[in-house]
Amino acid sequence: MDVHDYQELSPDDLIDTKTAAKILDTSPGTLPIWRHQGKGPAFLKIGRSVRYHRQDLMAYLADCRRVSTSQA
Repeated sequence: MDVHDYQELSPDDLIDTKTAAKILDTSPGTLPIWRHQGKGPAFLKIGRSVRYHRQDLMAYLADCRRVSTSQA
């Protein structure tokens, strides 16, 4: 996503860490670890708050899709 994709955000498009973890079927504690490691979905840092854009979560899930266990 580029800056133009964020121009028409609605408040419903920004998701907190707890909700993002539910969508990704992982624990909320995993997401800060991924952020520190540079893994996981893109996120927004707004002051001290971390938010995820709904489209970024869906894109991350699409990138995780595999058709074989031998895929990298």
